[in-house]
Amino acid sequence: MTTKRVRNHELEELSLAALRFELPPKWVIHDFRKDYGIDVQLEIFETDGHATGLRCYGQLKATDNAANEDVLSLDRDHFEYWCAHKDPVLLLRYYADTRNYSWCWLHDVAWSLKPDAQSLSVTKFLKPWDKSNSPKTIQEFLGQRSRAFTERQLPPFVVSVRSSTETLVTLLEVTNTLNKLGNLSAFQFEAESLMPAAFEISLPPSGIVCSHLGLPG
Repeated sequence: MTTKRVRNHELEELSLAALRFELPPKWVIHDFRKDYGIDVQLEIFETDGHATGLRCYGQLKATDNAANEDVLSLDRDHFEYWCAHKDPVLLLRYYADTRNYSWCWLHDVAWSLKPDAQSLSVTKFLKPWDKSNSPKTIQEFLGQRSRAFTERQLPPFVVSVRSSTETLVTLLEVTNTLNKLGNLSAFQFEAESLMPAAFEISLPPSGIVCSHLGLPG
């Protein structure tokens, strides 16, 4: 008998079981692990069981590495595949040693992939999962995204300006200047805004990237 259950298969099962525990009990996890680069679809329901119509995809990446020693790179082909989806995709990193998750939206990561690069290290983008707050953050973003695509939006439109290299002081100077420009009065610019923002301007070292709720703008 040469068939052998490898560790990666064990990690896949462990990560999926842990995810069910981390999500609200009313949410539904559809298992897509035979798909290319998509492991699950999350369908969101209210606490009273009513459907929201909101959903997103998830890519599970499990490891035996500790979070502070973790290294994770994703290739260009997968980024292009994820960006082609209408619904946004979550990256869910599971650490088997502590049974904890970290996560991020893959559209928040994709902008950092340089034009000539075939892969991107994503570890620095991951943030710790909080069982009480992370699902709320996900649902709020998906709700805002749905409203923006189905309802008439009125100005001023909030624009979050962020950067991984510039200081908060510099970003405040940039946003203050932009808010004083009369021809941009339909927009309200916020530095590293934590409030819901339909539009986002990122300032990577190589230039400026604009997006609208995770989509190219």
